[in-house]
Amino acid sequence: MEPEGDPGVLSRRAQREIMESPAPSCLSMNSARSMEPPFDFKREPLTPDLRCSVCSEVLRDPVSIPCGHSYCRQCISTYWVQPGPAGDYVCLQCSKRSRVRPVLCTNPALARLLQGLQQAGFSPALPALGYAGPGDVACDICSGQKLRAVKSCLTCTVSYCESHVRQHYTVPALQRHALAEVTGDGGHKGHQGNAGQTERIKEEETMETEEEERESVSKKMTEVKEEEEDSDEGLSDLKKNPKTKTLISEVKNLSKFYSDLEQENSELKHVVRELSKKNAVLKQEATFEKELVDIRTAALNKITANLISDPQQQREAEYVRRNLKNMTMDYVDVTLDPDTAHPQLILSEDRKQVIFGDVWQDLPDNPERFDISVCVLGKEGFSSGRFYYEVQVKGKTGWSLGVATKSINMKGTIYLNPEDGYWTVMLRNGQYWAGAVPTVPIFLREELQKVGVFVDYKEGQVSFYNVEARSHIHSYTGYTFTEKLYPFFSPGNNYSGKNSTPLVITPVDVTD
Repeated sequence: MEPEGDPGVLSRRAQREIMESPAPSCLSMNSARSMEPPFDFKREPLTPDLRCSVCSEVLRDPVSIPCGHSYCRQCISTYWVQPGPAGDYVCLQCSKRSRVRPVLCTNPALARLLQGLQQAGFSPALPALGYAGPGDVACDICSGQKLRAVKSCLTCTVSYCESHVRQHYTVPALQRHALAEVTGDGGHKGHQGNAGQTERIKEEETMETEEEERESVSKKMTEVKEEEEDSDEGLSDLKKNPKTKTLISEVKNLSKFYSDLEQENSELKHVVRELSKKNAVLKQEATFEKELVDIRTAALNKITANLISDPQQQREAEYVRRNLKNMTMDYVDVTLDPDTAHPQLILSEDRKQVIFGDVWQDLPDNPERFDISVCVLGKEGFSSGRFYYEVQVKGKTGWSLGVATKSINMKGTIYLNPEDGYWTVMLRNGQYWAGAVPTVPIFLREELQKVGVFVDYKEGQVSFYNVEARSHIHSYTGYTFTEKLYPFFSPGNNYSGKNSTPLVITPVDVTD
């Protein structure tokens, strides 16, 4: 290890390398020292040759090229990414040209020398600014007092000083321009000032390049022809191979199989088209049958409007008229559960009203939320005793309400019948129905305005009443409940505003 000392003094290694390097003249280093005063590193500037001609900075990772000049490895590699316009590589310091990209030789001695100088606090001097004088070629780019031009671009027809010519070394588009040294007589070193001779040089270079390209293309064509001949010979040998014959036979069989598949596919498409036509006919017939059922149902409503065919319902109706007041004593305060509401249902702030909205709300997909059917459950469930609540349905053209068990399937399409955990009544297309399999039509004398729902958990009974007429609508009896029952509501779709009225859970009047 060499001791650290005054940063203004070179390390011993750096001094040794300077002493061992070739002398700048025929005199030996000892003779030079005997005839000249000692070199003062602190006072005298170091040679600018230690700077890169491309970036003008101190050489970094210095490399030398065959002509002896040195550059930063990165700078000269970037500058020589591709050859110049004449197809050759040019040294920026001596303008020596080479058709082949010169080899970059690492210069470890110079690298150590620079490292020693930098550690000692020295840096190579920048080239002194040289202003153009009499007989000099001035830089065409400088403003004010112009610097002396060092290069002329034959492409731009402009002369540049040391500073302004740098872009021709670093900008890819400018690197292809032809640069020439400026001489004292206004001519170009390596190029004559005569424009005609310059053009001839360019033409000769172009002809050489074209000749090389023609030779390259001819060589490639010869290689391709030889490869084709080799391929033909190889193909002939391959066809004679028994394995190849077997493979060709298998390919033919596969081709026939594919052709058969195409034929079957065409026939299947024809069958699908025929089935689609039949399906359309069946849909028309189904629509006709539905219209016929609606006509028959309407006629049946008129005929049986004043009849109650079921003696059990007749007895229950009489029971309602006598005991409706007692049922209202089992009134419970029902509110809607937003966690179960379909994303298109809109609940009021007090959770007493629900309508169908046109916008799908961004709500969490809870396991207990309806995702297809537009339904919602009550917040509280009941597993004993009796309970009663009332719902206003006035002005609506479609709705469903009743009770449902806790274990119902809330995802996908639901079926409103006791077997699936629903005890409901509903309005569809002007007809009232009881949710069963099959659905049971309900014939009423008057249009419902408000519906009362009564549940006797112990007796297994769910009943519905016309609150305004104080009459019985429908009852489910004889069931055994084993889990909680929740109030169930569905306001139905909006149907372009025809069913936009909300379902409303109303207070129960217990004074009658």
